[in-house]
Amino acid sequence: MIRLEIDGREVALAADASFDIEYKNPFFTKEGEMTYDIDIYLDAGNNAVLYGHLDRDTVTVRPEGRRAVLYDGPRVLVSGKEIVLSVEDGVAKVQILGDNSELNYLAGGDTSIRDMDFGEMLNDYESWEEVNPAGGLGLCYPEVSSLYSTFLIPTGDGTYNVRNGFIRQSDNGSLLPSNPEDVPWVKQPFLLYYVEKIVELLGYRLGENDLRGTEAWLHLMVTNPIFTHDFADVLPDWTADEFLSQVEHFFNCFFMVDQSHKTVHIKYVKSFYSNCPVTELGEVLDGRSVEFDDTSDNLYLTYRNVNYDLQDSIPYKIADIDENVRAASNQFHVNTLEDLRAIPKETYFDRYYIFNVNSPRATFIIRKAAVTGNIYWAQADYLRPIEDPDSSDSCSLKIIPAPIISQAVRYDATTDVYVTRPAAYNALYEPERTGFQEAVESGMEEEHHPDRLYVSFYLGLRPVFTQEGGVGPYTLPQNATLPVHYNSFPYPMDHTEVMPVSLSLREDYHGMYDQFYQGNENIDTSKRCTFTFVSEKILDPKDYFLIHDKLYYCKVLKYKVEDGELSKLVEGEFFPVE
Repeated sequence: MIRLEIDGREVALAADASFDIEYKNPFFTKEGEMTYDIDIYLDAGNNAVLYGHLDRDTVTVRPEGRRAVLYDGPRVLVSGKEIVLSVEDGVAKVQILGDNSELNYLAGGDTSIRDMDFGEMLNDYESWEEVNPAGGLGLCYPEVSSLYSTFLIPTGDGTYNVRNGFIRQSDNGSLLPSNPEDVPWVKQPFLLYYVEKIVELLGYRLGENDLRGTEAWLHLMVTNPIFTHDFADVLPDWTADEFLSQVEHFFNCFFMVDQSHKTVHIKYVKSFYSNCPVTELGEVLDGRSVEFDDTSDNLYLTYRNVNYDLQDSIPYKIADIDENVRAASNQFHVNTLEDLRAIPKETYFDRYYIFNVNSPRATFIIRKAAVTGNIYWAQADYLRPIEDPDSSDSCSLKIIPAPIISQAVRYDATTDVYVTRPAAYNALYEPERTGFQEAVESGMEEEHHPDRLYVSFYLGLRPVFTQEGGVGPYTLPQNATLPVHYNSFPYPMDHTEVMPVSLSLREDYHGMYDQFYQGNENIDTSKRCTFTFVSEKILDPKDYFLIHDKLYYCKVLKYKVEDGELSKLVEGEFFPVE
């Protein structure tokens, strides 16, 4: 017998109640378990009181935020949020959203994540009254949620202002803040703080988090040029759903809800099916159907075509050279960096040449500094997209690497050392304040927020580098997006020992494609098979299914309630395991 409870109070269901229940696999969709329309007769039992007399003309506010549990005898069929869809002729139509369907509903509104309360950017040992810039510089998430790591503000073509600056005291090596007195210290938050906090803000506890198991992600920092106390001010103007989707795409993961414990697990896509149980379907009815759909709306990605949605600025144009420019250029190959340094830069400047080094694998172009006129080597094309012309599967990432600048720092009267620092090109979005008269006549310029998140790995206090790429005499806070960046001479600035992950997509940079995107299960979601079978159990769509001695992934299981009873006939949609 089917029963429904709302906030622990039983609803009087009609004896002939009939509706559908679906259990969807969050691996393929944003949804989980859900019912379709359940008719609630408001003149039955205590339903009118339970639903606030919605049948009266004077009542226009529907109940919201209530917990619903649908039972089949003692067995829970769906547990989640009740949604009142409509009221007509004394009948309220309601829907129950559980698991990922509820998460999708909660995240699916148009509220910007900038309007959510992510809290203040303070660690346990801090206060805004007494700023301690050097505090925690040797730590990362989750020991701290933000730090005063050094970053750069672009001021022109190749020129920058240092923010959150530090110097080493010459006599005892102490780390001293070097910001001018009128320049504020600006917090740099860690991305995983936002990922975990939004789960809490949507009303769930965080369960298993595969991202915590990858050391590199604990160091992934958002480059923030904005002086603020609030975490939310750093974020793009995305909805919660857009934020969750971008996180899923960037990390190749998905959010999976356990409604019984009100918990969200964050799981890597690549490992999800590695130890998955197999459910064998016994009594399968005749009449299998197969549909071929090349425009499938499944969330599952194979990353055959993946790119960063890069900002239209010079550092990114260098990091991903336009394909037409690349096609028109001569590819010049050398074996070593020493061979590259032997090439006369002046001879090749402003000619269509791209220089490729075989060992270590790196690409360079020749540029002229706008301010000094110096001709130098610039590392290039390391954010080039992955492209597969034979696949329509594509993914564009809005969590993108911040440009890393190899910056010279004066060591003594005659010597510079070099550090790697992120440049906050999202600072270019800040509107200029107009004069009062212009503001009266034309209005204030609207505030613009970046539509991307700029990230890099915070490496802690790392040795500075000499011009020739050697280890310098002291340490400073540094960030990187590649294990090896190059100064303009070019010599390597090698951080490999502390960052084995690269944010490059290229195969030869051992980056995101190699380590996190390549190797997803080869699932042909355009071929969807439908089977009807007999089962007395509520099966889990996240299992493998063995049907007629062939293995399948399951997208959705569809159950029916007919005349107040759960039918044993179940319809499922499946993708074959190739």
